[in-house]
Amino acid sequence: MRLFSPDFAWQYFKEKADLYRKYGYDILEERRRFLSWLERLPEPVLEIGTGRGYFTLVLGMQGYNVISIDPDFEAVEFAKSLLSSQGEFVNVDLLIGSGDSIPLPNRSVGSVVMFNLWHHLEDVDKLISEIGRVIRPGGTLAVVDFSQAGFDLVDKIHQEVYGKSHLVVRQGFDDLISSFTEARIYRYKTDFEEGVCLIL
Repeated sequence: MRLFSPDFAWQYFKEKADLYRKYGYDILEERRRFLSWLERLPEPVLEIGTGRGYFTLVLGMQGYNVISIDPDFEAVEFAKSLLSSQGEFVNVDLLIGSGDSIPLPNRSVGSVVMFNLWHHLEDVDKLISEIGRVIRPGGTLAVVDFSQAGFDLVDKIHQEVYGKSHLVVRQGFDDLISSFTEARIYRYKTDFEEGVCLIL
């Protein structure tokens, strides 16, 4: 079990942000841009895939009531430290949990969001079922992932840092869209990201 100090988490984030910025990608700005494209999300907002907490941080800074889940204990601990480095976020709950079995009651969230998680997922059927269970009728499902240019950029960075390609399991959102046939669908695109917003 590894714990992280807020100073370590912020320094790690700054180094990662500087590396991405060298290639023209601003980690926080991409997340802010996506949120500004969306209308104000119904709350609470469930984030699936906390990762290191970059999107969680932006959600918290914009005042959203957030529940963020990730199955990786160290990722959640890092995200807690990153948020602590920027102040106290009483509006953010970070939980250990998986999208395959979301640890929340039925119809308990107003929105579900995922940022740059989709390409990691192999089987999304259970995840889609769980989203349908926890989100309220009329809720918002917003999913963003790298565009082809974004994947090319991430691959360059992975080659530079790790000496290997970045693993991409899936691209596109067709299976997600086809699972919510009654939803209103809006599409999102920037140089490095693309996504969908579904009003369920």
